[in-house]
Amino acid sequence: HYFTLRLRELSIGLTARIVKVMGYLAFLMIIFIIFILGIIFLGLGTAEAFCSLTGSKIWGYFITSGIFLILALIFNWIKKPVILFLAGKVAGAILNKHDKEDH
Repeated sequence: HYFTLRLRELSIGLTARIVKVMGYLAFLMIIFIIFILGIIFLGLGTAEAFCSLTGSKIWGYFITSGIFLILALIFNWIKKPVILFLAGKVAGAILNKHDKEDH
């Protein structure tokens, strides 16, 4: 009887952790989608601004593409710290046994 209760307790604890991690990942996905949409609209606005400055749509969009390429290279150089930060957050959500909600 003790072992079945202990097994049930472990199962409930594991389920709670999985639900927290899934919620955290869903939150990150929503934030990521909103961020990407913002970047797209910012890029379109920037391209149109450069179009009006240069007088050519082609040059406006080329300049904006160049800016995005430079930003992509910068983000590629700093991706390791960002990945480690996010992995630490997810691992912390999985391994954290004493949450404020539990007390």
